[in-house]
Amino acid sequence: MACPSSVAEEFTYKWTKEQTAQFITLRAENDHLFTGAKNSALVAWRKILEKMDLLGKVTPLQAKKKWDNLKKKIQRLRVSWDRSGGEREIHCCNLAVVCPNG
Repeated sequence: MACPSSVAEEFTYKWTKEQTAQFITLRAENDHLFTGAKNSALVAWRKILEKMDLLGKVTPLQAKKKWDNLKKKIQRLRVSWDRSGGEREIHCCNLAVVCPNG
C-alpha cells in the first residue's frame, strides 16, 4: 500500500482571473524580495500568499510553479507573434500584458 501524500500535494487550487491578476501584481511589487539568496523566494512566495489570504490553500512551491507556468505561457505567446514591429498586447489568462516586440 502506498503512503498517503500530504493534503497540500493532493489538492489543486483553482485560481480565479482576479486572483491571477492580483498574483502577478504582487509578484511585480515584491520583486525586491526575490534576491537569489537561500530561501528568499520561499519567504517571498509565503508573503504574497499571506497578502492574498491563500496561505494554507496554496503552498509557496505551488505559487512558484504557477509563476513559472505564467512566464512560459507569455513566452509562447511572444514567440507566436508576427514580426511586424511595435508593441503588442497579449492576452494571457484573460489579462492584457503589453510587451515590446523584438
